[in-house]
Amino acid sequence: MASVSTDPDIATARQFYTGQYLATKAYPQMTESDLAAAGIGVGIDINWCNAQAVVIQGADGGGTVSYLLLSGHDLGKLNGKIGCPTDLAHPAPWK
Repeated sequence: MASVSTDPDIATARQFYTGQYLATKAYPQMTESDLAAAGIGVGIDINWCNAQAVVIQGADGGGTVSYLLLSGHDLGKLNGKIGCPTDLAHPAPWK
């Protein structure tokens, strides 16, 4: 069985949103065309939680992973499609 690597657009999306937060202290809410213009492909799902949090989802090793960016910090990836945490002060299942 062949291994499937992480979609490179996940890294692009994480870098883009991190840069936007550093510049404006907020994550932008973007349309599909805005995402395409930023080089973020159609295989990436962006769940905009609010101006302080965004979840980026995409392919990784044949499955899906979710990254949480919270107030300028990348809290890392979790396996599966995980949406916005209900409590951003304690963003379970991220630590």
